[in-house]
Amino acid sequence: MLFEHAPGGHPPYGDFASGATEYSERHRNHGEHELKADYERSIELDVDLFEDRLDLLESKDVLDDTLVVYTSDHGELLGENGMVGHNSPMTPETAYVPTVFVHPDLPDGAVTDAVMSHVDLFPTILDMLGRYHDSAFDGESLVRPASSGPKCCIYNNRFVSDKFPLTDGHIQYYGIWDADGGYVFPRSNLAKRLLVLAGKTYKSPKRHYLRRNVGSLFSQYSRESRKYGDPAFSIDDAKTTLQRLNERSPVGLRQELEAANAEQLENLGYL
Repeated sequence: MLFEHAPGGHPPYGDFASGATEYSERHRNHGEHELKADYERSIELDVDLFEDRLDLLESKDVLDDTLVVYTSDHGELLGENGMVGHNSPMTPETAYVPTVFVHPDLPDGAVTDAVMSHVDLFPTILDMLGRYHDSAFDGESLVRPASSGPKCCIYNNRFVSDKFPLTDGHIQYYGIWDADGGYVFPRSNLAKRLLVLAGKTYKSPKRHYLRRNVGSLFSQYSRESRKYGDPAFSIDDAKTTLQRLNERSPVGLRQELEAANAEQLENLGYL
């Protein structure tokens, strides 16, 4: 099994050669149109890399014996409602990401709107290797008949600023989604969410864009539960799903990171 991380739609967008902070400073006057154009260029470059990998597998005569999965860990906001990046309140733009499966047993070019979760990937891979155990995972194998229920999405972000000692900088959202929409619930209280927003507009690399849209941002950060689209389940169903998830006993694995790996993850915005 080989895992490769590519820049994809993660900032810096486009052909910009330096880091995300430098991109934001250099393009501080970018509007939604410019951000989306740079982001589209990022995706084009990532697709080119993905196709190169398929060509490499084919040249080595192993493509027909390989399952290739191409996906992302999150979407991206590019000015919608004043928000930029992926560390804002959960929205469909950040929760929905396309996933591509390439394997000779799959129909060529088939597209489905079925909703899956990232936790489904590992049991799916194990199932194809003949090592699947139904009770061992939170996710489900996509090789088997899928459940019709909605999927959970958890957002947990920490913005740290020594100028705002009244908060630990953590904001968390839970979302319950199907193919047609879903419900988002903030798990952090209003005061904490607004303090984090204040910190971002003061110190974030994206602060120049955020300041120009502070009114819309205030509305987004102060919202409580919100419905998106036209999900086939009610808000009460969503709350019941969340309650069942919260009642489950968590299973954790802690792995110490080397300093270089921790620094890289922090630069990418994961720590």
